[in-house]
Amino acid sequence: MPGTGDLNPAPVGYIKGLGEKIKYALFNGPSLAATTTIVGIRAGCIFGFYTDANYAGTLGFRSCPRGDLAYDYGYNGTFLTGMADDGLLVGFHDNPHLQYSGLIVSPSGDERDYVVPGADGTKILGLAPGGRIVGTFLEAGRWHGFVAGINGDHLVVVNAKIRGKIAHDTGIVAIQGACTLGYFDVNPDVGQAGFVHCEGKHDSPFTFNSNFAMNLRGLLEDGTIFGDFDGFGPTEGFLLPGFVKP
Repeated sequence: MPGTGDLNPAPVGYIKGLGEKIKYALFNGPSLAATTTIVGIRAGCIFGFYTDANYAGTLGFRSCPRGDLAYDYGYNGTFLTGMADDGLLVGFHDNPHLQYSGLIVSPSGDERDYVVPGADGTKILGLAPGGRIVGTFLEAGRWHGFVAGINGDHLVVVNAKIRGKIAHDTGIVAIQGACTLGYFDVNPDVGQAGFVHCEGKHDSPFTFNSNFAMNLRGLLEDGTIFGDFDGFGPTEGFLLPGFVKP
């Protein structure tokens, strides 16, 4: 399980297996990071994002036994949110127009942006089975979830429907089997909650507190959800073992 925790003097990335001790890690690329957030682990590599030593910006990173790589494509921030076994990376960044743009890096290092056609901004939030990307895009002041092929084809727009009401904002984070994990806010002035949609069933919302902002990070094969939330104090991580049952 990846994440980030508060250790003096700054937040530090960590990896923890069930029943294992926490292993902390600061990204040590071109310069030692001020903070590190580990988003995932794939093919022996960890990936995520970090702030540089001067807190001047956020950069993505991939750290493998063969070496570390830093990614900086945006004016304010670059975030890596998914990695495939072959090394393909996805995420998002601020483009020169200060709008969010999806980011895809091929295994050979070729880079390209991805923006949902007609959108005012796009965030790729993860990879799904079958060579698909998932995320959220901004259109007419509302964020909509989406699922698409890695080349942007077969785009499907997903809006959470909670108790008969379409959410104001939706983001898709992960897909496992017949179930999709995402987040939503019915009203942008209140907290962000999570939801699960499994084929043939209604969207099921969940939250710890309606005023909290839940940040869903991943859905494991056994139905376990992990992430973090901003509440009344410091950011806290959460783990919901076997939560999703198709």
